[in-house]
Amino acid sequence: MTNPVIRIIDQERGEVVYAIRAVGDSFRPPVFREGKYTIEVGEPGTRRWRVLGNMMATKQTGGTIKMGF
Repeated sequence: MTNPVIRIIDQERGEVVYAIRAVGDSFRPPVFREGKYTIEVGEPGTRRWRVLGNMMATKQTGGTIKMGF
């Protein structure tokens, strides 16, 4: 899908971290702390909406935190 809406939810806190519309067909969502997240992606209100739960974010080289999936 090109230019999907992406919503990142912190599973531990149960709150939306952010929601954006990505540009293009790939996006690696940055987060602000390690932990489990739910990623919702697609076009809201349509059949083109997917939910990916239990996605782990871990520290990478240089101290940045990246979502791995």
